[in-house]
Amino acid sequence: MRHRVRRPSLVPSSVWDREEVISALIRRDIAALLVLLRRLTGQSQNDLACRTGIAQGRISEYMRGVRQPTLDTIERIAAGLAMPAALTDPLGAAQALVTFAIEAGGRDNITAVLAPFPPGSTGGSA
Repeated sequence: MRHRVRRPSLVPSSVWDREEVISALIRRDIAALLVLLRRLTGQSQNDLACRTGIAQGRISEYMRGVRQPTLDTIERIAAGLAMPAALTDPLGAAQALVTFAIEAGGRDNITAVLAPFPPGSTGGSA
């Protein structure tokens, strides 16, 4: 008898359009992103693990903020969850802002560079 393996559903495109998801991406807050995706899609940590190829225990650690994912891991999460290509840019854009801030005025300047974006803003231009 063959057992059917349940493949977790893809993240609906409407989820990627939500302001709180985009905001988490811009902040590079992978913990918040994973929590939001679970809440908005009803997927379990095992579902996310299956989609990304990352162990469920590691997904849990990322969600609780116990461990921070590497850039390679963030890319695996984006690919595994079929994140639209247009949204992978905020990940790079946030890193570019931090790098610019450090080069322009040291680590103390990071807050000043990120401050122009009001809470809830995606940081993009209209």
